[in-house]
Amino acid sequence: MRKCKILIILSLMCLLLLNCPFSAAETKDKKWHDIITSVDESGNTVTSSVFGYFVLNGGALVACDPATGEETGKAYVPGVKIGDKSVKITVGYERKEGEDWSQVKRIDPVNVRLLAPNIVNNLSYSDYSIEQYYETGNLYDTASGPVTWPGPTQGFLVPGDDPDYWLIVAEVSNPNPWPVKINLAVKLGQWQKYLSSSLGATSIDMSQEVSLGANETKYAVINRGSNKDKGYLYLAYDSDWNGYKRYWSRATQFRTFVTENLDPELPAELGPNKGFISFSDYGGLTSVPDDLSGGINFMYSVRCEDYKRKWYFKGKVNYTENGWVAVPGDDSENPDLAKQKVEAFFNSRSFDQLPYINDSLETIDNIKFYGCAPSKVSLNEGPDQRVSQASGPALADYTSIDDGEDLGWGDGQYKTVNNEGRQIPVLTSRPIFYEFYRFKPTDSANVGVLTKEYIPGFLIENSSINRPYITIDDTYQSYNVVSADSNWKISIKHHVKITASNPDDSVAVGFTKAYLALPNVFNAVNCLSANLYYITDETPVINSPNYDSVNYSPVFLYFDDISISPCQSVLLYDSDVTTEILVKAKGIRLSDLEYAITGNIRDREKVLSFFTWSGDAAFVQSGNSYISLSPMSTTEQVLSFNTGQIRYRKNGDYYYKDVSVIDRDCNPWISTVSYFSDGLSVRPLDGAYTSVLSAKKLKARVYEGDNFWPIMQYGSSRWTVKKWPDY
Repeated sequence: MRKCKILIILSLMCLLLLNCPFSAAETKDKKWHDIITSVDESGNTVTSSVFGYFVLNGGALVACDPATGEETGKAYVPGVKIGDKSVKITVGYERKEGEDWSQVKRIDPVNVRLLAPNIVNNLSYSDYSIEQYYETGNLYDTASGPVTWPGPTQGFLVPGDDPDYWLIVAEVSNPNPWPVKINLAVKLGQWQKYLSSSLGATSIDMSQEVSLGANETKYAVINRGSNKDKGYLYLAYDSDWNGYKRYWSRATQFRTFVTENLDPELPAELGPNKGFISFSDYGGLTSVPDDLSGGINFMYSVRCEDYKRKWYFKGKVNYTENGWVAVPGDDSENPDLAKQKVEAFFNSRSFDQLPYINDSLETIDNIKFYGCAPSKVSLNEGPDQRVSQASGPALADYTSIDDGEDLGWGDGQYKTVNNEGRQIPVLTSRPIFYEFYRFKPTDSANVGVLTKEYIPGFLIENSSINRPYITIDDTYQSYNVVSADSNWKISIKHHVKITASNPDDSVAVGFTKAYLALPNVFNAVNCLSANLYYITDETPVINSPNYDSVNYSPVFLYFDDISISPCQSVLLYDSDVTTEILVKAKGIRLSDLEYAITGNIRDREKVLSFFTWSGDAAFVQSGNSYISLSPMSTTEQVLSFNTGQIRYRKNGDYYYKDVSVIDRDCNPWISTVSYFSDGLSVRPLDGAYTSVLSAKKLKARVYEGDNFWPIMQYGSSRWTVKKWPDY
C-alpha cells in the first residue's frame, strides 16, 4: 500500500454575495450546464447539472432557480486549483487480520484406540457356500470386531503360530484439517506364564513419534508375535468375581500428545503446540471438547499477592479487544491496586509467556502466584488424549487349551441342546473366508498402515444334530394264563415293529453291535409285580423274564451293523411275538393273577397297556453297542461328537447340566471347544485346527457319556432301564 498526491482540478463552489449585478451588457442565456461540482471520499470528481448562465467571458457560472429564473446567489468558477489531497490507493494485495476472540478455532487431540485386528469377538457367517464363491466371486465375512482396549473382558484363543495373530496396534487418527506431530505412549499388561499367577509377569511398553497429515489415520505396532518361546502363554489378568474367576488384559495407560501443530494459520506466539481449547476427561474414556458454542470465553483464574502483602488478588482476568482486564473478587484486598498490578503483569507478556500455576507457589516479578490457569480456553501445550486402566480381552496361545474352561472361550456358554434328548452336541466345520490384517511399515519400522487379506479357512463352532433313534411300535393282541409246573404261565401275544431312523440331514449314522431290549416288557413285568404285592401282601416270584438274575439276558434282537442315510428310516423287524411270564403259583390264586393283569390298581397303568406302546428301544449295556457318524459332503460338516448342555427347570429355576455322547475327559480340546458357541476362525495349517482334528471322535459307545438312548443295564443285583433324562 502507498500514499499518492493527486492534483484535483474542480469547480469551486463560491458563495458570492453579489453587491452589484453582473454587467447588463452580457447576454443572460440561461440553460442547463454539466460542470464539476465536488469530489468524493476517494478523491474522485463528481459532475452535476446546474441551471444558469456564464459571465466574465465564461469565467463563472451564475446559478439560477430553474422554475423562476431568479439568481440563487451561488456561482461556480471552473479551472481553480484548490490544493493537494492525500489518499490511500491499494496497489496489488495487502491486508491485515486481527484475532477474533469471539470465535473458536480449536486443535482437537489425536484419537487413539488399541486393537488386535486379527482377534474377532462376534462371529457369524452368511449363507454363501464355497461353491457360490467360485461361481460369483463373492466373498463373505465371518466376523465382526476386532477386540479392543477398552473392550470385551473375556478369553480369546489365538489359534496359530502366525505372529500377526498376536498383532496389537494403536490406531491414531488426526481429526484436524491440518498436519500434526504427536507422541504416542502405551503400557499394556501383562504377559504371564500361568493363570492366577504373577510369576514372570511383564508389561508391554512403547513410546513412538508419529507424523499425521490432515485427517489421516496411521497405525503403530504395540506387539507382534507371542512370547511362547519365553514360556509366556497368556496376555491376561485374573480376578475373582462373585465367586468365579474372570480373566482379561489391561492397558494401564495409553496416550497421544500433540507435540507440533502444523496449522499454517497458527499464530507464531502459539507455536509449536499451544491450543485454544481444553478437553474434559470422563472416567478414562475419550476426551470430549468443552462446549464453546456460545462464543469463546478467554480468561484466567488468578490468585496472587504482592510479596509484601500490599495487595491481594483473587478473581478473573479476561482478554478483550483492549487487552487484559482484571476483575477482582470479593476476597481481594486493596482491589484497585491489585487490579492495576495484575493487568500490568498480563499486558506486558505475550500469550506464550503467561504462566500456568496450579495449586502451587511461584514468585514472578515480586508477585506470589498461588494459582494462574486458563478457564475453558487453554494456551497450554497439547492437546492430549489419554485413557487409563482400560480392560480388554485375555489372549491365550492355543497350546494353553487346558485352561480353556477357566478362560471361557467365546461367550462362556456351551451349545444348549434340547432338554428332551432329541439333539446331540457336535462340533462342526464350515469353509469360509475371513479378513486377516498385515502391518505394512511406511514412516518407520513401527509406524504404517494395515493391509487386508481374504484368508480361506474354516469356521469351527459347536452345534448339534438331531438324535438318531431306534423305535418300537408294539400292538397288543391277546393273552392267556395256564398252570405249568407250580407256575402260572402268562402268554401275551403282540405285534412288534422296530425301525431305525436318522432325522438329520448332515450325517449318515451307523449302529454296530446293537443289542436291543423291549423296555415296555420290562415295565409290564414291574407293574405286574407291584400289583401282585398290593393284592397278596407278599413279594411275588417272577421267573421269566427274570430281571433279578445276572444270568438272564434281556436281549430281544441283535444287529451287527445298522446303516441309516440322512433323513431316512430302516425297518429292522416286523413280526408277531409271544412273551411268556412265569409267576410262582404259591400263594397266588388265578383270580388274583387275572386281577393283577387286567385291573386298574391304585391308578397304575394296566399291565396289558404296556403292550400297546410306542417308544425307544433299549440298548443292552453288556452288548458294547456303538454309534458312528459319517459326515456327508455338505458345506457344513460334522467334525466330532462334542460336549454340550441341557437346560432344565427345577423348583421354578432354570439350571444347566453338561451332556455328551463321549467321555468328557477324553481330550481337553473336545471339552474346551464346546465353549466356542460363537465359533473360531482357523486356517488349515493352524495349530488349533490340527489339534481339533487329532482329538475328534466320530464313534462312541452308546452309553459312554450321557444316555441319549435308553440303556438296559445290570446293577445292584437286578436289571434296570436307564433313560433320558435320568443320567
